[in-house]
Amino acid sequence: MSNILLTRFKICLSLVILFDSEVNGQFHFSEISLQPPVSSVGSNVTATANVTYLGSSGLELSWKINHDTVEAYWIENNQIPLHATISTSDYITSSSTTTSIANTGDTFPMVLEIRNVTLDLNNSTVSLSCAVAGCITQVDLSIQCCQPTSASGVIATVSSSPCGFGCTVQYSCASGYTGNGVTATCQEDATFDAVPICILSKLKFVNGVALLVN
Repeated sequence: MSNILLTRFKICLSLVILFDSEVNGQFHFSEISLQPPVSSVGSNVTATANVTYLGSSGLELSWKINHDTVEAYWIENNQIPLHATISTSDYITSSSTTTSIANTGDTFPMVLEIRNVTLDLNNSTVSLSCAVAGCITQVDLSIQCCQPTSASGVIATVSSSPCGFGCTVQYSCASGYTGNGVTATCQEDATFDAVPICILSKLKFVNGVALLVN
């Protein structure tokens, strides 16, 4: 009798799991990762999510920025994912996924590249979703400018404002400071590739003459 009850319980559990998968979507998503996590103005940012295909029928997976669909794929069992054509988009994007046949249970990456990002995209939501309720993963973008240092004794001459990807800053030391004059370039992650060092000089009197020393 106990074996019969156990068998019935296993059957019911399997049906619940199957029903839950279909209700919550035919896909399981990982969290979206951004590279770089913080992007400078004018650079590119790449969003990646791993997708496990749980269904058997065809369904569209869409990349969206806020509410605008920018890239889409038709995913169907035993078929190679088919890239859909998006007629209009205000964003410069490209996407990729597996070029192999996708079968039920397969996991594959979905990649979206957003190019030449602007400050308007800061805090915008990037999502990957299908038409079934709960079938979504999303993340917010962080777009920033490179901020030249304002440390004491440092003179900064910026090539453009706001200072985005590829912008350069010529650093020099003010009078009374010694250190290194460097040219720093804004990187994709909104940081500079070089940091100036300017140290306040000390006065030393020799024969009544004030001399600057480190």
